[in-house]
Amino acid sequence: MGYINYRFNDNFNAQIGNYKNILGDGYRSLFLSDNASPYPYVKVDAEFWKIKYTNIWMQARNTNLLTEREAFQTKFMAIHHLSYNVNKKLNIGLFEAAIWDNEPGRGFDISYLNPLLFYQMVEFSTGTEGGKVMVGANYKYKWTDNFHSYG
Repeated sequence: MGYINYRFNDNFNAQIGNYKNILGDGYRSLFLSDNASPYPYVKVDAEFWKIKYTNIWMQARNTNLLTEREAFQTKFMAIHHLSYNVNKKLNIGLFEAAIWDNEPGRGFDISYLNPLLFYQMVEFSTGTEGGKVMVGANYKYKWTDNFHSYG
């Protein structure tokens, strides 16, 4: 387990490694939780003004399914998370993730290197039935320094 991190400047950060990530709020986020085994990934963060934009591309293994060669089934994920600090107390965000099987002859599809939201259009253009796209929104409100609500 480990990763290499490089901060280009105050606004851009890149990370590559075999570790865990978390996106969202709470002890166990519903978007991407750190309650998993380590996985290879590439992560890029950009922060401007009150906006933070995160892209993660990763490879996951489904330990419940084995391939014909008795190996764990491999899946790939591409994730975007855009968050906006409305003020000092309120943060809102958009989340999108595409997950697709490692179909024979497909591997990691470079169409998913798209750094912009809306993977659904990429998934539709590939014509595959092996992929799924999840979309979500989140908020976090700080009532006090010790009491927050999120959803």
